[in-house]
Amino acid sequence: MPDHPESSPGAFQYGGFWFLTDRTIAQIPQAASCPALDFLELARSDSRLPDLAGAPVASWLLARISSMTRGRMPYSYDQVQGSDGNDLYLGFTCHGNDGTLIGCVAFLACADHIRLHASAVPPVPPERLRDAIIKAVLSSPQKVARSRVTVTWTDGTDDHAKHSIPRAYGFDGDRYLDELEPQHAIDWSEYD
Repeated sequence: MPDHPESSPGAFQYGGFWFLTDRTIAQIPQAASCPALDFLELARSDSRLPDLAGAPVASWLLARISSMTRGRMPYSYDQVQGSDGNDLYLGFTCHGNDGTLIGCVAFLACADHIRLHASAVPPVPPERLRDAIIKAVLSSPQKVARSRVTVTWTDGTDDHAKHSIPRAYGFDGDRYLDELEPQHAIDWSEYD
């Protein structure tokens, strides 16, 4: 827990909260959660969203968050990230100005959906954190940064996972990515 969240690399402030990138799925025992929100539909309904030329909204979201964190996402450019749910995880712990942990928010994104999850320690309602991150992300939708993460589905118990093709998300500086990356597919025969 940082004493001064503003000094944390990639931290940004919005709505009275500090958001710090979090590579793990934060678990806060005393926190209350609100229902997951369909961020994909919310983003698609925003007329200010840039032209994605058919790329998934998840590519824009990664590029937007990369800009907001000044490139300090927990992923390096062109990283291959495993996911049991085939989702790109973009998570943040949320802090007060004094560094107190207030809660967490997380986007689980793929080409077909983007779900936004939020939890907060009472008396802060999780909806306040959720609404703050939504407003932060949608405040300047044209401000994006170069980013690229390939997600490969790692749940070997799911038949769809065994036949899925990894997908790259992000923005290469000229266009939003909508690329399949078969070279990163898991060879499941190694696990039988």
